[in-house]
Amino acid sequence: MKTIKFLLFIIFLFPHSAFAHSVGLFCYLEKGTLYGEGYFGRGDPVKNAKIEVYDIENNNLIAETLTDDKGKFSLPLKRGVKEIKVVLSASMGHRAEYTLKAEGTEEDAESYSKELNKFKKTYFKPRLPSIMVGISCIAGIFYLLYLLRRRNAS
Repeated sequence: MKTIKFLLFIIFLFPHSAFAHSVGLFCYLEKGTLYGEGYFGRGDPVKNAKIEVYDIENNNLIAETLTDDKGKFSLPLKRGVKEIKVVLSASMGHRAEYTLKAEGTEEDAESYSKELNKFKKTYFKPRLPSIMVGISCIAGIFYLLYLLRRRNAS
């Protein structure tokens, strides 16, 4: 029983793995066209996810599409819409929302693009350190189990 409690403690010690399958959404407007990208917490693209665009003022669905194999999408927007909410619905109940003003300029699009690249560089760090930590934890757990069995055998 002590071993099980210890293993549960070790598992809960690393809660970042719970966000491995979270879904993110990034959108920007350029010349009346909405561009966006859906991604999972590790940076993998969200493929073939449903995208819905709502007019926040009236809460009406104004457009919908699917993401491509790279998790990206684009669609033209109607003029006269002031603020929109973009909803990405991925598999297994994953969902992300993004709100933005529909009256963006080219400068806004460039700043959004720079912001996304900066975010990706800081958030999606190389996976090798994470893999090494995981392997070390597994090895440590097996070593502890070995020590417990050895102590019980004596």
